[in-house]
Amino acid sequence: MNSQYPIYTLQNECVDCYKCVRQCSMKAIKIENGHASVIPEKCIACGHCVLVCPSEAKKIRNDINKARAVLTAKKRVFVSLAPSWAGFWNCSVEKLITAIKKLGFEGVSETALGAQEVSIEVTKILSTRDNKIHISSACPAIVDYVRLYMPEYTKYITPVGSPAMTHAKLLKKRYGDDIGVVFVGPCIAKKNEADRNPELIDVSLTFHELSQWFALDNIEPENVEVTEEVKFVPKKAYEGAYYPIEGGMNKTIRLSGCAKDIQLVSVSSIPAFKDSLNNLTPENLDRTIFIEALACPGGCANGPCKDASKPGVITMSDILRTVKLREDIPTEPEVVVEKEYR
Repeated sequence: MNSQYPIYTLQNECVDCYKCVRQCSMKAIKIENGHASVIPEKCIACGHCVLVCPSEAKKIRNDINKARAVLTAKKRVFVSLAPSWAGFWNCSVEKLITAIKKLGFEGVSETALGAQEVSIEVTKILSTRDNKIHISSACPAIVDYVRLYMPEYTKYITPVGSPAMTHAKLLKKRYGDDIGVVFVGPCIAKKNEADRNPELIDVSLTFHELSQWFALDNIEPENVEVTEEVKFVPKKAYEGAYYPIEGGMNKTIRLSGCAKDIQLVSVSSIPAFKDSLNNLTPENLDRTIFIEALACPGGCANGPCKDASKPGVITMSDILRTVKLREDIPTEPEVVVEKEYR
């Protein structure tokens, strides 16, 4: 068992059905001592094996204690909350923020703020048109898939850190480099991203982990009493809240002033992404194409750690209800995380 990697197998629970082996597009699961075992160097942490395992033997590394340690070690720690939160918790944002602060966090900020910065920077990159094709860097599972399985396309990944990384840098610029940042979202691959970029993100938790933490501390978000004015810090996000929905990033790029003749394509799921690039020769293209690539079908709203009991259309609707548009979008990002993918 490799409990250090974000996904591992509880061997006592594995029933040797081989379902995860058959359904892993990366062939990143092997049979070891009669049980299925994840191969970390081949895995992209998309979480598909976790979803299909009938005995729930595939587990996600629990980082609650690591997050608690960050709260103990640093004076101020902020939560970077993924915009898909609205599709998971059935309570007001004021109650959710209050519940999170009860755990000891200084404040809660929307990862969508970082998404907005990424879209502004990507719009600038597309305007140079130095490449014929560009692949988004927002999804860490897609980035790892390209690096491992389609390495010839790595040079086409936009050289920008993800919204979570960009948001962490934004928070550190505002509140100081000594703060802690804990990302919370529906994504397992974000744990890899946090592990590789500890200078920006201390810990990455899933929505399920945060819910478990609430339960451990006897906090019920829907029942907490809001006794003071609470809101997202340092400010509310706007168009960046579109990101969890397939096509959302492209929508923000268009809103940011991307030229009409640049083709913005949305692709979600690993098989669809692979098919979209098959037989492509970028050097022969007669147009500029940007691919908003997401590992989860339908986008992050359908991440492996979503609320499985809620209909997908309601989840997406709940997320879209939080989006507020601003009249003027800056032409220059406040912060940029320059990232070279190899």
